[in-house]
Amino acid sequence: KEENLNKTIYEKIDTISLNSNIKFKNEVNKKKFTINNYKKSYKNNTPLKIYILEDSIFAFNSNFELLKFDSNNGNLIEIIQVDINDTSPLLIPTNFIKYDDKFLISFKSGLIILVDKRGHIIWLNKTNKILNTNIKLFDDILIAIYEDSIKSINLKNGLTNWSETYEDIPIYQAKGGQIVNFANLIYFILPNNKIGSIDMLLGEKHTSKFDDLDIQSSINNTNDKLHIFENYLVYFDEGENLYTFDILLDEFILYKNKIFNSKISNIFINNALIIKNEDFIQAINIKNGNLFWKIETDKSFKKANILDAKILNNTLNIFFDNGTILKMSNDKILNIEELKVKNINEIYFQKNFLFTSHLNGKTTIF
Repeated sequence: KEENLNKTIYEKIDTISLNSNIKFKNEVNKKKFTINNYKKSYKNNTPLKIYILEDSIFAFNSNFELLKFDSNNGNLIEIIQVDINDTSPLLIPTNFIKYDDKFLISFKSGLIILVDKRGHIIWLNKTNKILNTNIKLFDDILIAIYEDSIKSINLKNGLTNWSETYEDIPIYQAKGGQIVNFANLIYFILPNNKIGSIDMLLGEKHTSKFDDLDIQSSINNTNDKLHIFENYLVYFDEGENLYTFDILLDEFILYKNKIFNSKISNIFINNALIIKNEDFIQAINIKNGNLFWKIETDKSFKKANILDAKILNNTLNIFFDNGTILKMSNDKILNIEELKVKNINEIYFQKNFLFTSHLNGKTTIF
């Protein structure tokens, strides 16, 4: 059954303040400048974002240096060494996040620190477990998931509010893990494949039928995804099975719906799962598994993977790691544009700017 993408996605999209500012036109799509923010190739390491703060760009590199760039031209203004008293071989930065006018930095070793603009450490929090997943901020709370546990940290003082451990089979890679939230509830999957939910206000485990989900066991769940749309919690297991859970009704409305050929290249946006393989790109309704649309791919997309999807100016924009942007309305392709950069491992927006992080440790700002 074909459904109208315009009705099912665009009517319910939350208005994002960036939408009225970001415009992809040929004259603004030219490369503005590129900065070397990480100092070496990311290889298998998590890409670190950069941030605009007070007309400067701040970054954190592999040498534990806080870098300050001119936001007008990308020129390096200052290098500030952050003195970290930790000799762990796993002291590899995994997150760099702006918090007010300060920065949160996490490391694979389990260390999390808060630093000011001068690189002074305000507080630190250490867990002797691998931290390989993005940390999340909810008001004044930081949520971090480790190989087999989840922790809540007070952002004001760095003290642990609560932590829970979910033991399972031994962890070999400790990759993967996802966190999403619905009101005061957070839902998560840990790198060891354990799933659960916690009430952040009470700091207690939240029990629901979602806990009964029978998921595939894997030593690496980096292909797993969690997604929230309205009152629906969606779990994409191993890029193969789609589950949709109605949080308010406490029941699954879609269970183990088989999705073929979508393990690596896929993204959620609102009530759609967009997947791609070498032959086609399609959008699937997360509520019933039906197709919104399906289009054949041309040479621009054969080997490209989906990085992100955004609704910009009432148009669906799908971003690929080869710098291609597919712009769609309903089931029609409006335009295909090129950023003229490649080997992208992350795309994100700040203010009027588009940022593309690259495998070589550099970031391009448009």
